[in-house]
Amino acid sequence: MGTPILRKGDLTVPANYCNPDLSLLPNHGAYRQRLGHKHLEHHVILTDSQHRNRERRTCESQFLLTLRVIALDLNDGDQINAVLLDGKSFRQVTSQATRHQAGPLWDPY
Repeated sequence: MGTPILRKGDLTVPANYCNPDLSLLPNHGAYRQRLGHKHLEHHVILTDSQHRNRERRTCESQFLLTLRVIALDLNDGDQINAVLLDGKSFRQVTSQATRHQAGPLWDPY
């Protein structure tokens, strides 16, 4: 995937070369992420309802699309099974549960 880099020694000995380490390049993670996004978009792997970190799509547009689908299903008399997950609520519950388990030993004030 790249030109081998001479470590040291004789230029004619293949063992003196190493493969380039792409993780040493600046912003390597961002580069791989862009390649991944391009691959997913090019091969149409993501559905229209998957909006996170995609061009011209926002969480708000995904929310509105979801509400529209629910409203259409309700109008048709279809059953809807849905779960709403709020990460902040779970952190708070976990924190409260931890405090309860710790009992009187845990008092931040």
